[in-house]
Amino acid sequence: MTLEQLRVFIAVAEREHMTAAAQALHMTQSAVSSCWTRNSSDGGWWSFFARGAGCGCAG
Repeated sequence: MTLEQLRVFIAVAEREHMTAAAQALHMTQSAVSSCWTRNSSDGGWWSFFARGAGCGCAG
C-alpha cells in the first residue's frame, strides 16, 4: 500500500463519502474512486470496510 492509498482510505473512512474525501484531499472524486476500486477489487479489507461502514463505496 502506498502513502497515497493510505491517505485515501483514511479520508474516506473519516468522512464516509468519496466526494467529501476527495475535496479534503484536493483530488477529483474520480481519482479517489479509482484508487478505492483498485484496492478493493481483490475483496480485501478495503471492500470489507466499505460494506461495514455503509458508506456506499464498495467496488
